[in-house]
Amino acid sequence: CLFSRLAPASLPNPTSASDPSTASSSTFAASMMALVLAAFTVALSTAAVDGAAVTFKNQCPHEIQVFDNIGLCELAPGSTNAPVTGCNRTILDVTMYRNGIDPQATQFAYTAPSARKPGEADKVWYDISIIPPGSGFCKSFEECHKITTRTGFNVPLLIAPTKFPDARGFRCKSVLCQHDGCPQAYHFPTDDTDKVYSCPSDEHFEVVYCP
Repeated sequence: CLFSRLAPASLPNPTSASDPSTASSSTFAASMMALVLAAFTVALSTAAVDGAAVTFKNQCPHEIQVFDNIGLCELAPGSTNAPVTGCNRTILDVTMYRNGIDPQATQFAYTAPSARKPGEADKVWYDISIIPPGSGFCKSFEECHKITTRTGFNVPLLIAPTKFPDARGFRCKSVLCQHDGCPQAYHFPTDDTDKVYSCPSDEHFEVVYCP
């Protein structure tokens, strides 16, 4: 590697410390090492903030409160012809977004590359969940509703990749849920894994309420 080649040259030679040419060579090697380390640090910093971009769009006739388990971002009422766009995010971890603090809500779930296995570092994973809160180990949509007497849906939702749709080697597709029980969303905790989708790690998603 580059570091192993440069390291020996940067160590002073005790028998030739007074030799100007040797001192000059050592100084040059040390300078090169500093440049390499600086470039490596910049590369790490860039990688650390890299992530998929998300833009939220409200086409509902009512306000949407985008909640991420930490804070709220409000989107004013919009329409199909005049959507209200905002609450932009860069996702770097395992994340959930929903409309409002109440967990009885349609959820956009997302796993960033940093949270996956090393061999999957080029992918982001996402899905829509309408699992009622408190479902535990229920085995079907009907059973979850019966056990909890709650819902996991509160607003129609579309997740649309806009940068690499249908990218080869990924399941980079739009996911739509327009009603409680919609087929593309997770209904219970051990539901079909085919409902998980993936895109390249720098995908740009549009999350549309009331599509």
